[in-house]
Amino acid sequence: MKKNREKDYAQLLEECFRSIIQAQTIVIWLTATPFSKDARGILDETRSEKKNFLRIRIFRINTFSSELAKNIYIFQVIDLHYLVRKRIQHRYKDGMHEFILKFQHILLLKINFDMIEN
Repeated sequence: MKKNREKDYAQLLEECFRSIIQAQTIVIWLTATPFSKDARGILDETRSEKKNFLRIRIFRINTFSSELAKNIYIFQVIDLHYLVRKRIQHRYKDGMHEFILKFQHILLLKINFDMIEN
């Protein structure tokens, strides 16, 4: 029988969220960052056709997890996928990792903006 990994992920994520909720706890959920179409190091050459599939899957998982965190468990969500996806000039040559200083700057701006907004 074929496993439904997305369903398994959803169940495990809900269990995780339920287990960490305590009174007076602030939880910030960060989504995964995107990787480029020509990312290296993610899959060997025999499986490189799966890159686009994985890019879409990461987007779907980010969407699901952030909606669950924000709407059901009332966590603060910082959508790193959205914040860095168009800043490709700050991505390392491997197509997957971001320059940490720019990454920290984006995060601080986002956190400060959210604090002012709320």
